[in-house]
Amino acid sequence: MDKALADKQFKVYYQPKYNIRENKPVFASLEALVRWMHPEYGLITPDEFITLFEDNGLIRQLDRYVWNEAAAQIKQWK
Repeated sequence: MDKALADKQFKVYYQPKYNIRENKPVFASLEALVRWMHPEYGLITPDEFITLFEDNGLIRQLDRYVWNEAAAQIKQWK
């Protein structure tokens, strides 16, 4: 996990969320989604690794990584 984080193997993707209560959908926010681009196994979806990280107490490190990546992306967009 430490090597995967250091190597930035986790990729954050952003899914737009829209308010559809009006006549025309309006962009409201983004949802940050994480995927693991493993050098040997390729793309690993969260359903395959999140539970393992939760069980091993590593989820906080991944959460912090996603927060930092999202904050850096927001700064870049601004």
